[in-house]
Amino acid sequence: MVWLGTWWVLVLCGHAVVHEGLVDNAAAFARCRHLPTLESTFHSHGVVFANGERWRQLRRFSLSVLRDFGMGWKSIESRIQEEAQALLKELRDTREKPFDPTYLLSCAVSNIICSIVFGNRFDYRDSEFLELLRLMNESFREISTPWAQGVCELGGGGRGRFDDEQQVLGAQYPGCSTAEKVHEEIDQVTGHDRAPTLEDQGWIPYTDAVIHEIQRCSDLIPLNVPHRVTPDIVFRSYLLPQDTDVYPLLSSILHDPSIFKHPNYPAEPATAATAAPGTAVAGTTGVQLHQNPPFYQLCMVPR
Repeated sequence: MVWLGTWWVLVLCGHAVVHEGLVDNAAAFARCRHLPTLESTFHSHGVVFANGERWRQLRRFSLSVLRDFGMGWKSIESRIQEEAQALLKELRDTREKPFDPTYLLSCAVSNIICSIVFGNRFDYRDSEFLELLRLMNESFREISTPWAQGVCELGGGGRGRFDDEQQVLGAQYPGCSTAEKVHEEIDQVTGHDRAPTLEDQGWIPYTDAVIHEIQRCSDLIPLNVPHRVTPDIVFRSYLLPQDTDVYPLLSSILHDPSIFKHPNYPAEPATAATAAPGTAVAGTTGVQLHQNPPFYQLCMVPR
């Protein structure tokens, strides 16, 4: 338990604790906590921030609609592949000119969502599409904290050196042996005539392991949606009164030493690909890190 402002908050850390709270006691921890910074934007609506009967109705409706749109079927995969080709075209059009990939990647991800929700994709320069992105970014800025504004100053704006933990994903940068092995494995399965599909996943274990390790080490969403205890409950010998706020720390799962032998470093993909699920990745010593500053601009032409 920690103090968050003027009230107590229960923080769930580690795979075993989070699983016991959100899975074994799912009904007791199911309620979503209202955050003032999000309430002004969402007004307790949406699948993530609704509660009670409203949440159950929204969930049933959303799952039904997504199934009709092809959630879990090949139609969604084809839309992702279509957007990937559009993204590649935009990247090639930059030619030898350096560019910031943030804008194009944001457009690609947002376009996949738009194609599912609205039924069509947008051109990357469409005014309506750009306005949607602007409103979304504005919403994120409104709920951000002042401390987040200092992140860009870390490492001297890209001119300094980051420490080893900040450089951990350098092991996956294009040009290293990991990327070469991924490229070779995909070529062996798909050749040069088609793009990889989900049906190929079982035939490219090394690539699958690399993707999962990148997602784990990037720790994109370190904190889960805040929950609230519905009834009084005894949890791990502690009595939690009704309406106790609960914050599941997802980052603690991705770096849990009981699951990952070297939790703060990416496992060697060849070992991670053959490790048993739910066990520590044995025999890994971590991938050697690059000591270069992070790149903020890319170029499609080798130099």
